[in-house]
Amino acid sequence: MILPQHQQGVIEGQRAEIDRLKEIASKYREALLKCAPSHQGGHSDTGATIADCLGVPFPITVPDLEHLAQREGFDTDKLWPWLRKMRQARPA
Repeated sequence: MILPQHQQGVIEGQRAEIDRLKEIASKYREALLKCAPSHQGGHSDTGATIADCLGVPFPITVPDLEHLAQREGFDTDKLWPWLRKMRQARPA
């Protein structure tokens, strides 16, 4: 079905807005993933909210966050540069 020019313009504008909102949502998720390890405690209202927003169990665990981040295509070394250093510092 061929749409009139003005309707095509409206649809293109809506698609652009959807793409912009997806980018914003991705940035928010990245920010939540970055700060989530600081709110792992089982008695943290903020941690519970972050877990709910990210869709991970509460209390938050780093393995759950890693799994989610990898599944969504985030680079875990960029999210948590301290994590690799901490794991490398552990004695075998």
